[in-house]
Amino acid sequence: MNIDKKGGDRQEAVERFIQAFDGDRKAAIETLIDYVKTVPAVVRKPKAQRPTGSVLLSVKNLTKTYKLGKQHLTVVKDVSFDIYEGEIVAITGASGSGKSTLLHLMGGLDKPTSGDIFIDSTNLARLSDRKLSMFRRQTVGYVFQFFYLQPFLRLKQNLEVPGMFARAKRKDRSRHVTELAEKVGLQDRLQHFPKELSGGQMQRAAIARALLNQPRIILADEPTGNLDSKNGEQIIRLFESIRDELGTTVVIITHDEAIANRADRTIRLADGRLA
Repeated sequence: MNIDKKGGDRQEAVERFIQAFDGDRKAAIETLIDYVKTVPAVVRKPKAQRPTGSVLLSVKNLTKTYKLGKQHLTVVKDVSFDIYEGEIVAITGASGSGKSTLLHLMGGLDKPTSGDIFIDSTNLARLSDRKLSMFRRQTVGYVFQFFYLQPFLRLKQNLEVPGMFARAKRKDRSRHVTELAEKVGLQDRLQHFPKELSGGQMQRAAIARALLNQPRIILADEPTGNLDSKNGEQIIRLFESIRDELGTTVVIITHDEAIANRADRTIRLADGRLA
C-alpha cells in the first residue's frame, strides 16, 4: 500500500511538472534529465562481506586484570572474536575502553589473566617468554602512534633493526630494506636521520620497518594519531596496498570513524567488552 501511494505521489509530481511546460512533454522531460545530471551521485559504502579466508587470529574469552596496590582493575573482559587472513580490521572505542591493552595481548606484548590468543594453531598465552619473543619476530609487525625511530641511526639502519634481531644476513637485510623503502616512497631518504623526515615520512618508515621480517599480521595502534588528514589518508592507502599486494592482515586501533569506515570490518569495545 505504501509503495503504491508513493508511486502515485511521484506520478502526480511528474504530471504537475509537465503541466508547468504547458503540456510540452518533450521539453519537460529534457529539462528534468538536465537537472538530474547536476545532482551528485550518492556513494554508499558496500555492505561488509563475510570473510572468505581462513581464520588467522582467534581470541577466546580473553580477560586482563591489573593489580594496583590493593585494587584490581579489569580492562579487558571476556572478549572473543576471530580475524581472517587478508582482512583490514579496525578496533574502535572510547578512550579507556581497553583497545590498546587488547592489541598488546593479541601481539604477545602482554599476557592475559585468562583466556587464549591463537595465531594459526599457536596459543600465545601458553608460550614461554623466549618462545613468545621468537614468535613475535617471525609473525607479527607493530606500528605505533609514536614512531620509535632511533634518532642516532640513519633511516636505512633504522629499517634494518628487526632483521638484526632475527639474525638475517646483512645482504638480505639491505636488499629487503631497499625494496620496502621504494614501496613506501622513501627510497631517496635512506641516508637521512629521523629529524630530517616529516611526520608522514616517519610513519611510513615505521610501517616499512614492521614489514621487514615479512609478518603475517600488522598490529597498528593509532597509526595516524600524530598526522594531519592528508598524511593519515596516505597511511591508510599504504595499509590497503600492503593487504592487497602482500596478503598481510592488518589490525588498526583507532578512534577515527573515517579510518574505521575504510576497514573491511570494525570491532567496537566499550568498558572492556565487545559493544
